[in-house]
Amino acid sequence: MVYGAAGIPDFQALRRELGKKGSGRLHYHAFDLLHLDGYELRNVPYASQAASEAGPCGRAEPLIYVEYLEAEGDRVFHNACKIGLEGVVAKRRNSVYRSGRPTVGSSSNAR
Repeated sequence: MVYGAAGIPDFQALRRELGKKGSGRLHYHAFDLLHLDGYELRNVPYASQAASEAGPCGRAEPLIYVEYLEAEGDRVFHNACKIGLEGVVAKRRNSVYRSGRPTVGSSSNAR
């Protein structure tokens, strides 16, 4: 991810930075951790992964662990549009990692 002039993620700025060697503008955001310090995390609920005060990765950049936010989906979407975000990642707080894309509308595959 690359942050634009307004301080929010900017997809076009990301496209311009990709492929540049040594770019200091790239920040990696982790939503699902599969392994950490030799431990398998695929079956650990997302909320449990983020249980520590600073998250499992601390605050070291360029890797940023995305903490969860409990809120109504419609409200999050409305506010994301209002501030100009280009997308939102959503999943159930107690879900575990599943590879692939879930089928839209299928509660058994919802993340």
